[in-house]
Amino acid sequence: MKKIFLGLLALVCLYSCGPTRAGVAEKNCFFSSSKYYFVAKPIKKYQYKNEALSSQEKTSLKQDLIKQISEKISVVSIMNTKNVVNGESGEYSSYRSTESVISSMGSINNAEFKYCKSDNRYFTYCLVTKQKFETDLYNSLTAKVSLFSEEVSSLKATFIEGSQGYDFSKMSELNLTSLFLSNGVDLISASNYIDEDKKKELINMVATAKGQYIQLKNLKSYSFEKQIKRLNSLLLNNQYEKIHYELLSLSRKELNPTQNKQISVLSNTYNAKLEGYIKKLDTDIERAISNRDNSTTTEDLFVVYESTTFYKDQFQKLEQYRQRLARRIGSGRTNLLFGLSAGSTFKQINNSEGQLSVNEIDEELSFDQLLPAYEFGINHYFFNPKKRFGISATFRSYSDSFVDVGTDVSPDGIKDFSTLQFGVILGQFELKHGLVNNNQELDGLTLSSLSWSVLRTDKLTNKFTKSNFLKLSAFVDYLSDFEDRSYYQLGISLNYHLMFNRTSKY
Repeated sequence: MKKIFLGLLALVCLYSCGPTRAGVAEKNCFFSSSKYYFVAKPIKKYQYKNEALSSQEKTSLKQDLIKQISEKISVVSIMNTKNVVNGESGEYSSYRSTESVISSMGSINNAEFKYCKSDNRYFTYCLVTKQKFETDLYNSLTAKVSLFSEEVSSLKATFIEGSQGYDFSKMSELNLTSLFLSNGVDLISASNYIDEDKKKELINMVATAKGQYIQLKNLKSYSFEKQIKRLNSLLLNNQYEKIHYELLSLSRKELNPTQNKQISVLSNTYNAKLEGYIKKLDTDIERAISNRDNSTTTEDLFVVYESTTFYKDQFQKLEQYRQRLARRIGSGRTNLLFGLSAGSTFKQINNSEGQLSVNEIDEELSFDQLLPAYEFGINHYFFNPKKRFGISATFRSYSDSFVDVGTDVSPDGIKDFSTLQFGVILGQFELKHGLVNNNQELDGLTLSSLSWSVLRTDKLTNKFTKSNFLKLSAFVDYLSDFEDRSYYQLGISLNYHLMFNRTSKY
């Protein structure tokens, strides 16, 4: 069992003892136990000759002396609570242990240090006369019992008026003062140096003060029971933050075993219910994020979740949830696309003269046959996706057969080839270019395409760049070797765009 010395006068002894008499060498080591309180320590010969004892050693001897006097009077066992608060994060931990507390019985204001020799051994004695010690103790008790009585009366008044709850800081200090008074008056009552009338007066003062203190403890117990009932009521109404800080305050206070058990049961119930409450909120928020739900219902969820940020890492989790939702409903900077297109047959351009007339296009262009194709690709936008400035890569494969939709069907034209095109997106327009493959007749030709976005479903639903969408586009393809072979085609395409790489910035 670890022993610690808790007493107001012991601390006075350790840190602010009065002036100390110079060491005096003695021929022998005999001091009357009826006249002195004393402790001895073996020392070196040079310390004896020079009467040289360090200030640390003197302090240690004073501690030993006050300990010896105190242990002769009383050793009491109490429940001691220790608390630790670490850093700015607010982390809190506590532990309780039963420890022996020695109630110090006095202060050593004028200790004497004497050096002596006995059987070729050298010693230094720290001693104080009993008369001086007990007189100082009497004066200290007289002053302290008056202050103790005033503090107890003041706390009792606040309890009776209803302005004071259980949580106050003076009870632990008052408990130690009560022990000091009880044990100190026992020593004074047996003293040969204090007047009998003064003894009786002090004994009566201590008895009265102790009676008031017992009444205060009873009020404290009643207040504790009221607080436990109130905490249970708060628990029923999910007032977790209020409970958290009240339990934190209670854990710092001196409680008896029954009260400790009550707090333990309440804490376990509170923790279990709070964990379940948070788990339910986590599930609801995860569902809202998954559904890209940015409604007031989700915002209300965040407000409720904010009430749990006092607990563990809940604040960090809330910030992460908000960031995830913002990204989830944010603009997509990249999207995958796949879809179908249908265009007219490729018509050859007579560019022997280096030009093409509009009339010639009208005469040659025909939609009696449509050439289908499927395509897939990827688009990536720079800066704000709503500006639609970016790059693209698209693979398109044309069918090996035409679809007849008219009566005046012309002979089959160019078909059954594929191309990989890279392009630039500028708003509603996309310009792309790539090589043709899988068709020997078209060797040396490249395909250039210009498309124009006609309709996007995300615009219709007011979720522009923030949801997956269908896009209807019109396009013109230019198939050429840029020398003597050139063809063109007009058509429309319908693509589905699956967005990812979202950003919450825009």
